[in-house]
Amino acid sequence: MSTDFGGRNQSTDLELLACDYFLDSCEKMALFAQAFLAGQTFVIECGTEMTCCQREQAQQKVNAYRQEISGADEPAGPLQVAPAGASEEIRLSSLQRTAWNRLERDMDNAKNKEERTQVAKQHGASDCLAEQLAEDWKKGGPNTATTHGVQMDHPVDIKFGGAVDPAGFVPLDSEVNNFFGQMVGHGGRRLDKGGITEVTNVILLCTPPCKPPKKKDRDKDYSAGASEAPPTSPADRVVQSMR
Repeated sequence: MSTDFGGRNQSTDLELLACDYFLDSCEKMALFAQAFLAGQTFVIECGTEMTCCQREQAQQKVNAYRQEISGADEPAGPLQVAPAGASEEIRLSSLQRTAWNRLERDMDNAKNKEERTQVAKQHGASDCLAEQLAEDWKKGGPNTATTHGVQMDHPVDIKFGGAVDPAGFVPLDSEVNNFFGQMVGHGGRRLDKGGITEVTNVILLCTPPCKPPKKKDRDKDYSAGASEAPPTSPADRVVQSMR
């Protein structure tokens, strides 16, 4: 694949990941988001169908990766690519249920919508998702992650060296979580195949406008690390990766 870095045409390993994980084709999937791998850098582009709230959550997820890499938390350094084994995946499912049960208990104990919003934020939900959960919550149930359209997620995936701890799980929109899960899975296999064990950067390109919910932020730029993105031609990159 040929693309233009800094005005120079050169061959790169920019590859589309998670192509048809959730829709029928690469072209349809690009309406939600698409992820590329350039060397040891993941570049994620939001699509027109990714809502403002989903973009906010994607930004929070990417910022968690970037914080791990940059040194805001210790230890700092590249994300380590270590795909989880089957036993860990089974354990992960159990930990997700434990994390949801904790959130459900605290949400049920909240007295009103305002308290529920704060509880959801304390459990790691982004602002807009916390408001959504508080609005839709049925006191006394039934409330499941599925009915609320969320999954319990660890901000830094196990495959990228994240800790396996139910206290660290946060609620995340199911579509956003599925996208990142497939990105990490497919990307990790590609890196492993090339003998690469570290991810040195994760970039989110998420320019406005975006769709409601969170209409008031439709013109907000939810990008993260955009200035670090390779200066390629977006049109060439998307066309080539979708075919």
